[in-house]
Amino acid sequence: MVNACRCLTCLQKNEEQKKLQTKENIVLTWDECFVSMARIIALRSKDPRTQAGAVIVNQNNVVLGLGYNGFPRGIENDDFPWCDGDDFLNAKYAYVVHAEANAVYNSNGSVQGSKIYCTLFPCNECTKALIQVGIKEVIFECDKHHDENSYIASRRLLDVAGITYRQFISDVIKAPIETVLGVTGTNASGKDTVADHLKQTYGFRTYSLSDEIRAELTKKGLPHTRENLIAAGNELRQKFLPNELAVRTLERIRGSAAHNIIITSIRNPAEIDEFKRNFPKFKMVFVDAPVELRFERARARGKIGEGNSLQTFKTLEEKELQGNKNEQQLLVCAERADFSLINDSTLEDLYNKIGKLKICSK
Repeated sequence: MVNACRCLTCLQKNEEQKKLQTKENIVLTWDECFVSMARIIALRSKDPRTQAGAVIVNQNNVVLGLGYNGFPRGIENDDFPWCDGDDFLNAKYAYVVHAEANAVYNSNGSVQGSKIYCTLFPCNECTKALIQVGIKEVIFECDKHHDENSYIASRRLLDVAGITYRQFISDVIKAPIETVLGVTGTNASGKDTVADHLKQTYGFRTYSLSDEIRAELTKKGLPHTRENLIAAGNELRQKFLPNELAVRTLERIRGSAAHNIIITSIRNPAEIDEFKRNFPKFKMVFVDAPVELRFERARARGKIGEGNSLQTFKTLEEKELQGNKNEQQLLVCAERADFSLINDSTLEDLYNKIGKLKICSK
């Protein structure tokens, strides 16, 4: 019997039941096999923020070493702090051995010419160790620290040393979802630009609540105009519940193979509540810019007619900012946001602001 509950956990269980009933056994590729092993060994880590794992295999796909992030041998898990912070001596970074280094230390022989599978892209210190022992290829799942200096240095080291590296995300074996971000904001503020940057830089997979509205408009044969999207979204919230678009989006997320997920077009606080209920670490980013600047951007992109004035732009926006419980309530969403971005300058400035937020956990 299929569970009628629509929470993410039950949806995932129902999906797995359907697969067992209808799908033949899956034969994993070597990449899928060793990525799965890296995820499993990562679960040995006691780090409350990030569990990382690594597996070293030789040219014949024989496992030579396993590792996860933790304190050195002989040190108990409560001897040093697990917290983050800028106080070097009272943060975990001074004491933890990373997964990749531990995989080298734990290897049962020479790893010359071998490859390593990592749940996270290796830092510069681990990369130096991998080069020294003769690793020839690095396969990683998540690159969430891509813009940090340590990881920029890693890529430079690998490039100069002639070591290949590539990202592998399995569509068969689901990755544990690590970071879930909601991105929303005012009209023409640059919220899609923020989402696209996170997607391209950190490997986020994007889901949009607006896709559910577009599907409804397509069924009705209506054009996907901004006015129709707003009206159809409000109609769905009124017909079902204020969180309806979030519930439908969760049904698509349940099969994700990504570590990091972005959810865009969140415009009602009930949608935020639904995502927080399913993802305890869910964070919201609200993007804004001065209304005059946003008006000019919208006009330059052809999103508003030549005859529309700034005052008309403001009047239409009022409906999005503070509707009733079944409508768009962007002001409340802004108040509920964990991070705020003011996009009032260049793209470079915006990207720098995104990097300073440190959205992805260590």
